Amino acid sequence: MDQPNDSGGSSLDIDAILRSISQFIPQQQPQLDHAPTAQPGQQQAQPQLHHGSSFQNLEQQQVQLSTKYTDTPASTPTSATSLYGVISGQQRRQSDPDAQPPARTLSPTINPATITEWRTAVRCVTTMMQQNPQFAAHVRKMIADQDQNLKQWWKDREALIVKQKSRIQRTKELNNTLKALGAAPASDPTDEENIAELAHFDVKVYKASQRMVDVHTGELKRLGVPFFGIKPERVTKTPSNDPNDTRITEEQLLQLQRRMIEYLEDLYRD
Repeated sequence: MDQPNDSGGSSLDIDAILRSISQFIPQQQPQLDHAPTAQPGQQQAQPQLHHGSSFQNLEQQQVQLSTKYTDTPASTPTSATSLYGVISGQQRRQSDPDAQPPARTLSPTINPATITEWRTAVRCVTTMMQQNPQFAAHVRKMIADQDQNLKQWWKDREALIVKQKSRIQRTKELNNTLKALGAAPASDPTDEENIAELAHFDVKVYKASQRMVDVHTGELKRLGVPFFGIKPERVTKTPSNDPNDTRITEEQLLQLQRRMIEYLEDLYRD
């Protein structure tokens, strides 16, 4: 996603602050829950999503990102898979011996919390897309929230720059009046003061972006997206020379999270 160019002379790089949320993704996430087991003779239902998100706009250059996820009522199937765990289940077999042969079994169970390889992750996401019709809507909502916040933050930053320039003009007008009255002139804001004010705003934006990342990361975990909510034992601090060791390092996990975000954006960005 392209970012506006920084024209405010700030000591902080707003491009770095307002990059895609993937650059701020935490390096390790809590463990996912396991799916409940279906009762005999019952079919495991597909994951059902019961949450949403909303963000409040920033006002008067005060960067405050507010998030809220509210559970919404939905019909409860007799047997349901956990939202955090297994994303594929066994088709219920027909009890009537004269009935048609049972539907073919879906692909083997995949637990997103254990995936450490890219191709397996893509297959997992593809299965989720097929089994969960709400998946795309939730991903698009996160993309829209991100875009809205980035645009609002940039708009507020530009407004602050305009405000700083207008202060200089107002000070000149005030000094003309004071000069006519024989009073001492007012001092203009220094460049250092303006830069410090803009840098303070950038810090607020950075903190707000981190809060947004935390919310979106939790959302991806709840959706069962691989690499978000990976089991801690699947991550190691140091790389292993053992070819049979399927664990990944924290740095590799971060790279896979970024790659997954880019993959989802390619799929669902309007």
